[in-house]
Amino acid sequence: MHCFFISIFLINVAYVLCALSGFYVDDGVGQTVIERLMTNDDQQVIEHEILDLLGLSKRPRKRHSHSSMSKSAPQFLLNVYDKLSAEANNAHTRHVRSTEDKIIFTEADDRAIDQSDIIMTFLNENHHVSEVRHEKGRRLWFDLSKVDENMQIILAELRLYQLNQKNKYKKSNESMSLAVYSIMNIDGEKDLIKISETDISTNRDGWIEINVTSVVELWKMQKISNNGFYIGAYYKSRPGTEIFC
Repeated sequence: MHCFFISIFLINVAYVLCALSGFYVDDGVGQTVIERLMTNDDQQVIEHEILDLLGLSKRPRKRHSHSSMSKSAPQFLLNVYDKLSAEANNAHTRHVRSTEDKIIFTEADDRAIDQSDIIMTFLNENHHVSEVRHEKGRRLWFDLSKVDENMQIILAELRLYQLNQKNKYKKSNESMSLAVYSIMNIDGEKDLIKISETDISTNRDGWIEINVTSVVELWKMQKISNNGFYIGAYYKSRPGTEIFC
């Protein structure tokens, strides 16, 4: 039985699709020259191949995102590769949290990486989910259809990026609660089941890691039940009032 470590990210998307102008070849004297310009059909074929490789059904709409967010999923896998390479060479590296460079590994990550045969990352996708009773939070959906039900999941983490928005909050360092729910279909209606609640402050930048192994296990076995996550934020001083996030 293969063991999985799954890390899923709230980001707009990591763009690897770029303006491709033509096909290039080696001219035999150490230089690369253009062989012919690409047609629109050529570009569409290559674009579809890249999207298929990334597991995306269509090219995502471009949105402004924090530079750390736009590269988070591929950066995570690159960090895993660096970690394993360093260990293979008996090197010891010290991980430092950085919002612009490498994503830190938690102790749970280290254990899961050591025990896993396969590591997968997923990006938040646009997916229709019918209304739930809340309106101010964020709905997230990840396509987990490629996770085989016979695979054992060692750890599944949801990684959320918090960006310090100084002008958004009345107080610069107010305490908040960040709640993560799974959107469940109960008696024909959408309902929220709380997975985790974390205390945060409004003046921080960085990644928040949340263990969602149990709900991902459920979605692995019952793929039709994957209605995604709901993220809600609340001031600690006013726990009954949800704010926009």
